[in-house]
Amino acid sequence: MVGSGQRVIAYAVALATFAAIGVILTWDSRGNPATGWMRMFDPADFAAPGTLAPFIAGLQAPISPWLAALEILSQRTFGTAAPVTVGLYRATLIGAYLIAMLLTWPSLLRLALSFGLSVLFLWATVLIHPASPIVYDVVLPFLLVAYFALLRLGSTAALAIAGIALALAELTRPYVLIVLPLLLAGAWCGLRRMRVLALLAPVLLISGTWHLHQWAHHGQLTWSNHAGFNMIRAWRMVAYPELLPEPGAVRLAPDRLPNLNTSEHTENSRRMRRAVLDYIRANPGDSALHMLERVAIFVGAGHQIEDHAPDHALLPVYDVVVKYANMAVLAAALAIGVALLWLMVASPRGAIAALGRGDNQMLLLMAGAMVLIAITESGEEARFQISILPLMAALPLPFLPDRRGADRLARIASWPASRKRRAIAALVALVVVVETLTWGSARRPAAAASGGPLAVPERPGADPYVERGRLRVAQFNVRGGAWRDREREIAANAACLGDLDLAGLAEVRGPRFFGLAEGQLPALAAASGLVPLYAPAERRWWGEHFGNALLTALPVERWTRTALPHRFGVSYRSMLAAEIPIDGRRLAVLVAQIDNHDHVIQIEAIDGAFRAAAAPALLLADFGTSDPRKEPLVRLVRDPAFLALTNQPPFPEATVQGGWILAKGFRRVDVSFCKGGVSMQPRLAATLEFLP
Repeated sequence: MVGSGQRVIAYAVALATFAAIGVILTWDSRGNPATGWMRMFDPADFAAPGTLAPFIAGLQAPISPWLAALEILSQRTFGTAAPVTVGLYRATLIGAYLIAMLLTWPSLLRLALSFGLSVLFLWATVLIHPASPIVYDVVLPFLLVAYFALLRLGSTAALAIAGIALALAELTRPYVLIVLPLLLAGAWCGLRRMRVLALLAPVLLISGTWHLHQWAHHGQLTWSNHAGFNMIRAWRMVAYPELLPEPGAVRLAPDRLPNLNTSEHTENSRRMRRAVLDYIRANPGDSALHMLERVAIFVGAGHQIEDHAPDHALLPVYDVVVKYANMAVLAAALAIGVALLWLMVASPRGAIAALGRGDNQMLLLMAGAMVLIAITESGEEARFQISILPLMAALPLPFLPDRRGADRLARIASWPASRKRRAIAALVALVVVVETLTWGSARRPAAAASGGPLAVPERPGADPYVERGRLRVAQFNVRGGAWRDREREIAANAACLGDLDLAGLAEVRGPRFFGLAEGQLPALAAASGLVPLYAPAERRWWGEHFGNALLTALPVERWTRTALPHRFGVSYRSMLAAEIPIDGRRLAVLVAQIDNHDHVIQIEAIDGAFRAAAAPALLLADFGTSDPRKEPLVRLVRDPAFLALTNQPPFPEATVQGGWILAKGFRRVDVSFCKGGVSMQPRLAATLEFLP
């Protein structure tokens, strides 16, 4: 039996040891200022007297107002924001796990498990977070675990401080506002009525004042004018709505991104959000499946953020541990939710007791945050995971009371051996299923391939383009991974593919369900009357999953498919090269798409292949941008030896362009655009005439 004194010593040793490890691990860690969100501002911009208050009052963007104020005041006082971006960053990063370990009191077993998880999670954070080390990512979990620790103390003073911590947490990340009612309801159920006022008062005073200001001056309940843009990234099947011009989106300095803290951006964000919500209302079944898919992506996202993919022996272990920790949290939260619904009818007092438990609130908070982030953002799941890790390290246990208030989970210890064996077998089966799905969902590069010839049927009548020495060619990103309404997308995209000789397609989805259901290319080919040549770039789900394609009305003599260089990107990319005899010439056609995380090395590879091809030659490519200032694109598209066309002017509903037609041995006759389906990019088509 461990005495209370020995328990205190054990906790003190564990906390001191972890603090020392934390200092070593975070020795070189530093964060980026919250003021610098999207690289629009810098604390030094507001170091002059009289600039802080107008800046904070005018905030519509999701910049934490209190953290921004701290950074600016630090810049004024010390000439640097380092007290926040270094001092506060490291202190809260370590402190969150110290508090998490304290929350395991008085169980030494839970302390040991929490210590191991805390070291793993902190070390992984130090490796992962440099991709986008914004201060608020680590300040938020510190405030949340501090809130639960103070809530457990229960004194009036502790509850008042807990209310301040909760208010600051809510003003650190906008999505906390959505789960705030859950935490306040839990406090109401778990505290005496007079004491709960001590917690509510600072929340209403601090958070309430800020949201009242946002509503009165900017017309938004949350304090984010970018949520719609984030949300539509996770709902790729939703077509972009018509957006307002943003004349105020100017750069404060040459190295900054455009200023998004404008009323026009706020309205455009609303339009984006409204488009997603309209889609969900119109397609509830598909939307529910998509939400489940998004949550699954979050659960198994691993450790990569954008183009930051650190290589460390610890991270595969982290990936596995955090995946199953996510699943455990979601399962526990689901069990709590079902129990609460049952208790509301069977035993209202039991429901109040269950919701008043801090561990239950912590589990529901984590699960709610996971689901919210998963369905409203895409691409940075590993970064958002970092804000949940300290709560996981606290090892909250669900409390599921029966009608008499006894904890149902405690009964597991009294199960007979046969039931325990069945439970273990079920868990093993679950692990096998999860790992099989994880393996099947992993993206792998498609192997290199070659072939030919590819015959095409003769078109009736004379071919006006070939007879006149002209070709009608196109580049089109059909955004195949976003299709939900298949028939509508085929019709919309086919309308942009008529009257063509050649079309290079990007983002074409391959066969589904182990080849039992055909991919998108045969339907597009049938609708356009052109012959398809598929060039998958990656394999997934045990089949050719995703890639490029060529639609042609001209016979292909031979073709090759090669993988493009891959270093950081989540997806793999390939290049299709086809050789077409036409009008006494041999035309080289290259079709490619790049991954923006590997854009430099992939564009360089495409550049080399296009330069090596003898004229006449065509490059039909999606480079992810139409901004020729982006290196190394400038070297290719500004070469006077090439004719370079891109999908400009931008369409109001297409804020991202990236399609290019590059040609040598041709001159331009005309160019046209066509907006098809859910594609973010208009189809680019050109009539080209052979040079003598």
